[in-house]
Amino acid sequence: MKKLEKSRSATYNLGYHIIFCPKYRRKVLTGELEVRLKEIIHQIAAENDWQVATLEVMPDHVHLFVKVTPQDSPHDILAKVKGRSTLELRKEYTSHKTH
Repeated sequence: MKKLEKSRSATYNLGYHIIFCPKYRRKVLTGELEVRLKEIIHQIAAENDWQVATLEVMPDHVHLFVKVTPQDSPHDILAKVKGRSTLELRKEYTSHKTH
């Protein structure tokens, strides 16, 4: 039986499987970059009270299964994860820029 979460006005068990890839699906998510991306995603999840159920980083895409509240839309989750991870990785790894 799946664990149901509760808020003042709802009982829910909500999770999203989100898949995203780098620009042009370049195979850059390896080694140190992969480890740092995982750290950033876990940090974002903790800040937003999300539970990362599964996180798989492939060289050219990411699979993220995250448990959230009904107030979190898939669009907002993806915007926060992709936006912040891109900014931080570009600052830290300037040699991987894709222009």
